[in-house]
Amino acid sequence: MLLHEFIVANRADIIRRTSDKAAQRTSPPATEGDATSEGVPFVVDQLVATLRGAVLNDEIVDAATRRGVHMHRSGYTVAQVVRGYGDVCQAVTEIAMESGAPITVNEFHTLNLYLDEVIADAVTEYQRTRDVAVAARDNAHLGDFAHELRNRINTATLSFSILRAGTVPIGGSTGGVLERSLIGLTELIDRALSEVRLATTPTEGDHILLAQFIEEVEVAALLEAQASTHRMRFSKVAPEVTIQGDRHLLAAAVGNLLQNAFKFTPADGLVTLRARVTHDAVWIDVEDECGGLPPGKSEELFRPFVQRGSDRSGLGLGLSITKKAVELYGGELSVRDIPGVGCVFTVKLPRMADVATESSALAADGGLLAEPIASLIVPAPE
Repeated sequence: MLLHEFIVANRADIIRRTSDKAAQRTSPPATEGDATSEGVPFVVDQLVATLRGAVLNDEIVDAATRRGVHMHRSGYTVAQVVRGYGDVCQAVTEIAMESGAPITVNEFHTLNLYLDEVIADAVTEYQRTRDVAVAARDNAHLGDFAHELRNRINTATLSFSILRAGTVPIGGSTGGVLERSLIGLTELIDRALSEVRLATTPTEGDHILLAQFIEEVEVAALLEAQASTHRMRFSKVAPEVTIQGDRHLLAAAVGNLLQNAFKFTPADGLVTLRARVTHDAVWIDVEDECGGLPPGKSEELFRPFVQRGSDRSGLGLGLSITKKAVELYGGELSVRDIPGVGCVFTVKLPRMADVATESSALAADGGLLAEPIASLIVPAPE
């Protein structure tokens, strides 16, 4: 029996075994295309046609190119593109050996030439499709950033022109619009700088005293609370607790959470910043009074360009940047919904070695060092 006849006779078993191999590895779930035009059955049929000599080289290239595009759009990695073809070859070889069906040298040579050709073409097209998608996303991101920047500058310029005419007081509504525009400009620039730091900052980081870090974040939060007429509550932590990371990146991460809290909490609402500590971890919570999250929306919040609520200002990158910054130093970012009230965003970071104290010994037994040790409520400005 020739190899192509053997493959036709065992087609169902080859497809099943190939699919089983793919399922044993971490991969995206199968899509409709995996079972039809660009999936394993299609690859097997192309292989049969090639062994028969019924497929021209251009047709093989076209088929591999389509598969590369399909694999990229389905969310597969380039390694999975390569392994997918290799799984087909391995399944054919295993079944042939188990059934005692011989594969001639020429047939095996043709099989390897086919795999070499289609893998190269599929990977090339996969990379090209991915590069196009990345370029389009980056261009869209840059366009969104420029659009937001222009809007803030235009609003600030108009407000300044009105104030300069002297017809309205600086402390009135127009002055408030100017202030909010300047704050928005600062946020946009800070987030752009955070993205640059994420791409260039070493992962080792510095040792940071948590108490000093929280105090620095508090200063910026107080200014934000005063500008947005919110109340703030802080907790204090033991002075010896240490974390590791880039101070600016982590401050931007927590700052993004606070900015979101102010953005979605009604005026005069309460925003809470607290730290909790155990012997091996640090939790930094930012709790708001946004009213809660829609069902099933928690995971979507951490995707780039996804925004909460009806306020569409900004780029939708804050939580995505925060997640990347936290994970860069071995941490985790999570959210807990409090239906009808608000939500709690939590940054969890590894705790570094610090000075042994009595409170540290208590923490070793599972106790929390700060829940909170002390609390300070800052009223909203009248």
